[in-house]
Amino acid sequence: MKTFLIFSSAVLTCLMLSAVTTRVTAQQPGFRIETDIHFGDEKAPSKQTLTLFSNGVYYDFSVDDPTAITMIDPQRNRIVLLDAKRNIQTVLDTIEMQKYFDSAKLQSDSPDLQLLIKASEQFSFDEQTGRCTVGIPQMQYVATSQKPIDGSMAAQYAEFADWSARLNAVYPPRRAPYVRMRLNDELGSRGLLPAEIEITTKPISGKPMVTRCRLLAIWKLSSADLSKIKSVGEKLAQFNKLEPSRYFAEQLSLNK
Repeated sequence: MKTFLIFSSAVLTCLMLSAVTTRVTAQQPGFRIETDIHFGDEKAPSKQTLTLFSNGVYYDFSVDDPTAITMIDPQRNRIVLLDAKRNIQTVLDTIEMQKYFDSAKLQSDSPDLQLLIKASEQFSFDEQTGRCTVGIPQMQYVATSQKPIDGSMAAQYAEFADWSARLNAVYPPRRAPYVRMRLNDELGSRGLLPAEIEITTKPISGKPMVTRCRLLAIWKLSSADLSKIKSVGEKLAQFNKLEPSRYFAEQLSLNK
């Protein structure tokens, strides 16, 4: 099997996932999601992202670092990471990524892994309020929901959020994707998107850590959004391509 990243043993534990993502076809209605992320009791968001959904391709822009762009393209089995600061890009093969998750889950008997699997199996949904809860006290997601104007938008968002969860198992805070992916599945299957998500993790010692995500959905793309998508296409053609191992090695060295 081809290795697409080099992980520490701690990160490997977070990457053991087997879930089949529903393929979203092209020619779906475009829309945008603005996400604010708050840590603890912070009133102002610590992180902000803008995600554009266009024809089955998902463009994720960091508001805090405009040079960081992620393009998730399930139809072509790829995730492209672009660094506009260094004019470089790398491509992750989603088929290889999925094979890795499936194999890793089958081969691991880690207690941490078993706990995460157990957390993903605990689920409740309130039909009246649209409130969805997934997890156990050690790791729990609680989400309110919103209904898009087109049911395919929910499927698109669920697919985007699944692949983002896999990537977030690599990047800090390296949150394992199991519980989040169950949340995506439960909401997406009902034609819903999250409106707010509260994530609680309880370490063995210390206070619980709470992260809140607030999603603002606009059910169409603006001319400015279409220009941003076009600019990504230009960057794909212009930026130098690096193998993932080299791309991440350089990134780690710059962050030291």
